[in-house]
Amino acid sequence: MPRVRWRWVAIGIFVLSNVLNFLDRQLLAALAPAIKSEFHLSNAQYGTLVSAFSLVYAIVTPFAGLFVDRVGLNAGALAAVGVWSAGSFGGLMICRGGLGLGEAAGLPFLSKANATYLPPSEWGLASAAGSLAVTGGSIAAPLLAAAIAPAFGWRATFVIAGAMGVVWMGVWGTASKRGLKPTLQAEACSTGDNLKLVLLDRRMWKVILAYPLVMAILMLWLNWTTIFLTSQHHLSQTEANRYFAWIPPVFAAAGGFFNGWLAFRCIRRGMHGLKARTRICTWCAALFPLTAAIPFLASAGLAIAGVWWWVA
Repeated sequence: MPRVRWRWVAIGIFVLSNVLNFLDRQLLAALAPAIKSEFHLSNAQYGTLVSAFSLVYAIVTPFAGLFVDRVGLNAGALAAVGVWSAGSFGGLMICRGGLGLGEAAGLPFLSKANATYLPPSEWGLASAAGSLAVTGGSIAAPLLAAAIAPAFGWRATFVIAGAMGVVWMGVWGTASKRGLKPTLQAEACSTGDNLKLVLLDRRMWKVILAYPLVMAILMLWLNWTTIFLTSQHHLSQTEANRYFAWIPPVFAAAGGFFNGWLAFRCIRRGMHGLKARTRICTWCAALFPLTAAIPFLASAGLAIAGVWWWVA
């Protein structure tokens, strides 16, 4: 296989790892009604489980990026993929935090793979593929839960997801032996110099401060949609996952492409790129308060329409 084509196979394998990454993290949300019932968890305790993952993930991610640079793709990627199971609320807390610890490296590994194997001219396409991986995993989680949990129980769903991770380890272990070489740009990079430039860039810190405000609403619906549908609209867990919970991620991806296209159109008409993107972000931010009406909509279909209309 030509070297260029094989490089993209390698990137595809890392995109698949992020599909599994987001599949694993969203399974808890898809299976939350069953887990809450079995362990007699309150909404506050379930929220604590979600926060355990998010807190560990947020703390570890910067160090995971440094870990990627230190140990390289091969050893680090294999170390970051794992399986979790639990038998109590305390066990769930530990395992959920452990999942955040391992999965914090997912996106840094994909970025590292892009920079290592692809020239800068191809990074945009690779980043788009990574965004689709996030959507794919978020869509797959409720559908997998709907297919497996009714027949084999919620634990079997996690076992299958974990087995997929083990298979991925074998696939990458085989692919890494192909002797892929980094691009000249990757070889020339100095991690210390780049880190200093990034930390001194005020634009990055503005993004860091703004990002949690957006993600708070997005993660609210990603983590609570199935519970909301079962408690508020009295659907079964299987019905909520099979017919509704996978829809918002689909429209989130569509919205990302639409906003990108809209920015592209504005730029083509003469608007400065930064101004175009800022204006679109401002328009989208103005719609955020409307999410407060979603719990009061009359049916599950209308509620999900409200969620996907916002995330799009």
